[in-house]
Amino acid sequence: MRVLHTVSGIWKSTGGPAEVIPMLCQHLCHLGDTVSIATLDGDLSDAALSAERRGVAVHRFKSTIKRRPWYSRSMHRGLGDLIQKSDIVHGNGMWEYTNWHTARETHRWNKPYVVSFHGSIMHTSNNWGLRHQLVWSLLDGRYVRRAQCLHACTTAELSCIREAGLKNPVAVVPNGIELWPTVPADEIAVVLPEFTGMKTVLFLSRIHPSKGVFELVRAWSAIGEPITDWQLVIAGPGFTEHIAQLKSSIKGSARPASIRYIGPLYGKRRIAAFQACNLFVCPSKTENFGVVVGEALASGKPVIATRQVPWPELVSHKCGWLIPDSVDGIAKSLVETMQLSDEERIDMGERGRHLIMAKYTWPKVADMMHGTYEWILGGGFAPVWVHTV
Repeated sequence: MRVLHTVSGIWKSTGGPAEVIPMLCQHLCHLGDTVSIATLDGDLSDAALSAERRGVAVHRFKSTIKRRPWYSRSMHRGLGDLIQKSDIVHGNGMWEYTNWHTARETHRWNKPYVVSFHGSIMHTSNNWGLRHQLVWSLLDGRYVRRAQCLHACTTAELSCIREAGLKNPVAVVPNGIELWPTVPADEIAVVLPEFTGMKTVLFLSRIHPSKGVFELVRAWSAIGEPITDWQLVIAGPGFTEHIAQLKSSIKGSARPASIRYIGPLYGKRRIAAFQACNLFVCPSKTENFGVVVGEALASGKPVIATRQVPWPELVSHKCGWLIPDSVDGIAKSLVETMQLSDEERIDMGERGRHLIMAKYTWPKVADMMHGTYEWILGGGFAPVWVHTV
């Protein structure tokens, strides 16, 4: 099967999609598919470079407009040829030129088309501003309705798809989580000296208001009794203005000495951070999946997440907490968790790791997506994870 994925960017700065799209493509290759990615050139993520080394053809197109909607003259000329040579086309995201041109060329060459939203549909039409409503009515909405199948990572995203009035079949397939090798303690001390000597609460995501990082800093300041053997480490990329705002918030907090912003983490430093922390926190205000939650669980760490993060297994598998999206809610859960014994937190982390191994490994996820493609191309009964009504 010849599969083409298209996406505006799989750069280090683009967060979760830059990891999950190449990983899915890499594991589809393991199943015998011939897989390509068409994307705009840039500082590709570690996952993208790894996928390329392992057989995924990454076609880079130079950007003509280097900001949204990321127009590319070379993609305009070259994408159609890639689509013509593919059996199925899988578009990723909305609101950008790559998505619109993919849909047009797929329709032109009469190729089956799948769309993954990666959170771009989570704010439904009732909450879209005038610009998004206009673009939806003229472009994205028209193109998405033509797709043979849509992809949702969670049932929450499926609900948003239906609320937007879309009646296409929807494959509910989670993102996969990579099971990393253990980084030895002496190596962690070298690559992450910031973690030495203190118990650590880790936040690792984009530095953006929607990720709840500013509420997290205020919650840390609101903790009544000083917890002298704990620190809060914040890591992730972001726009200059958001990073400046974060640094100002830390400086003005009640305990600036116990909060560290260490910038973005990639490669071994990222893996080491998950393995070296004692607790992971995801106070996001909206998520379609939350890859970092799965990565923390796979690393054997308990997780605090807001109820906007679609990981109900944190509660059902007793490996974390779902909390209110508020400063008080974050502060209360931090205190309760840090007061647990080390053994209790380790037990919770082990339950989380078993959950990931049972349900979220990449071979399982890739097999589901491959099965979805086969159903689209061959017909017959829909897989159990495909919702046709």
